[in-house]
Amino acid sequence: MRFIYKRHFQGPASEKLNYPLHSNYFSPNLKTNNFRFFNGPNGDRDIAVPKPKSLIRINCIGASTTGNYISENNNNFSYPLELEKILKSKSDKNIEVNNCGTGGYNSADLLVRFLLQIVDTEPDYLIIYYAYNDISSYLTPNFYSDYSHSSKNFGEVNWKFLIGSKIPDVPINFVNYLKNKWFFPTNIRYSLLDVIAKGKIDPKIDFSQGLKAYRRNLQNIISVSLDNKIENTVPNIYSLFPVYPNPFNSNVKIRFTIPSEEVVKILILNILGEKVRVLTDSNYGPGLNTLIWDGKNDYGQELSTGLYFCRLKAKKYQDSIKLLLVK
Repeated sequence: MRFIYKRHFQGPASEKLNYPLHSNYFSPNLKTNNFRFFNGPNGDRDIAVPKPKSLIRINCIGASTTGNYISENNNNFSYPLELEKILKSKSDKNIEVNNCGTGGYNSADLLVRFLLQIVDTEPDYLIIYYAYNDISSYLTPNFYSDYSHSSKNFGEVNWKFLIGSKIPDVPINFVNYLKNKWFFPTNIRYSLLDVIAKGKIDPKIDFSQGLKAYRRNLQNIISVSLDNKIENTVPNIYSLFPVYPNPFNSNVKIRFTIPSEEVVKILILNILGEKVRVLTDSNYGPGLNTLIWDGKNDYGQELSTGLYFCRLKAKKYQDSIKLLLVK
């Protein structure tokens, strides 16, 4: 990962935001919680583990859309906070909506934090607020699917922030802007992404590899959350999700989504590309659908250990995923 906040870390000082239509908005001074996210009204609301039995927990993951706050008249606002207020006003149940996102994260960062931390908080629901932080990586030369080609680790540039923290701000916005933008930054919210970025963006680059990596990362988040019985709002688009766990040794769930009712054909192929099983060739409704493959061929015979491919064919879409069967 490129960066992660410390536990109970005191964030940047409050600063006026330059929103043309809202001159009285500020970025609040917050402290992170036990999972290193800014969460709750003051940022430091912990996420209890194990989760209390009576609690309905909704975790929001993403980048600045979920992770950033604004302050007006000494009141702090964020998307998770507002959602929690709305849900509590309409229900007498014990509901908790947590921010588990960090401004500047790309889909690879989200996947790592989700697998290593967020899934352990036992959420009942997962909401993904995510926009465009992957785009700069798509358009940077020498693409790597872990995005290491387009970003440095924060440890490489930490010295700049250490120096910047010792230089006091002056009451001239333009001077502070130049200090943060070009010399020694202090405001993580506005300067961090620029400081850790590397490589030059080329808008003429073929971004198909980047989109494939982005889709894979989000599909993995959804697949793992479904296996942990975490509810997701799955969009009605064509998608074949990676299986989890993989490798497997008996049954494996194969999940896919389609935008409308149509015939879907799913084949299991061996490493030579030969068909060993027609898993389905039937009509399915829109949204999420789930099938189970028992590791057998069309004749009911158990297949040997090895690498197999699951291929989905629909009217306007086809895709394949790898399956490793271990006996």
